[in-house]
Amino acid sequence: MLLFGPTTEDATYAMIAPALVFALIECFQQQTPVAMRVLISTSFALLLLGLILNAFFGLKKTPALMSIQPIGAVMFAGYAVVWLFSPQFWDKGRELCG
Repeated sequence: MLLFGPTTEDATYAMIAPALVFALIECFQQQTPVAMRVLISTSFALLLLGLILNAFFGLKKTPALMSIQPIGAVMFAGYAVVWLFSPQFWDKGRELCG
């Protein structure tokens, strides 16, 4: 519903913001593969670009313009899935705590 719901608006994507910023900061604080850094940074940039284009410019609402934020959200979802299911990211946390 959050990614492709019938009434996704800018406020809908604002709910992703805290998790996205946390992931972005954590990604650059730890030793993370470059591909993961590119994925989360691109996701952040697309969500921000979509907000700027939809909120501050009087552009015609075309499918290409309206698909920027869902693409950014899908990229963040992909990052989250890889992060959750990769043991290398969880082992580092255990080393820091123990």
